[in-house]
Amino acid sequence: SSESYYAVQVMASKSAVSINDSRFGSYKGKVKQVRADGAFSYKYCVGEYADRKAAQAAVPTVRKVFPQAFVIKVKDGRVVTTK
Repeated sequence: SSESYYAVQVMASKSAVSINDSRFGSYKGKVKQVRADGAFSYKYCVGEYADRKAAQAAVPTVRKVFPQAFVIKVKDGRVVTTK
């Protein structure tokens, strides 16, 4: 079965970044890397939520560290939507 979930994206990069990178601050080691199409094909997110509402509820807390954080949907390790 294909795994799909919602997460809070905190960073996008053109090249791979270690999940232990200091830029992740208090989320260091808790970040997951997922792939996406486009120039910034490496996306970094925190959390794994069954629905958008639960992920959205985590955004204000995550934004204390990452002001641009937003919800994404992930399926099979890839971003499938950012809307």
